[in-house]
Amino acid sequence: MKKGEYDLAIKILKRRSGSTPNYAKAFISRAETYEKKNAYDRAVRDYDEAIRLEPNLKTHGMDAVGPAPSLVNWQAALEDCN
Repeated sequence: MKKGEYDLAIKILKRRSGSTPNYAKAFISRAETYEKKNAYDRAVRDYDEAIRLEPNLKTHGMDAVGPAPSLVNWQAALEDCN
């Protein structure tokens, strides 16, 4: 996908997730597109929804313990420890 096509892809994937709200792979595809746009907060929300829908689903942005380290909100995690 070319850089300029990300917004169009997100628009199409929003329609797909709206028409089939239980289809986890649509949320994964949209999350991956958000990652490419550096919209990590939106990517994490879509990955979370995909995990909620299909807990055993994995992609390049997720591993057995959760999202890739670049997506973790380290400051919030540190505050949770206090």
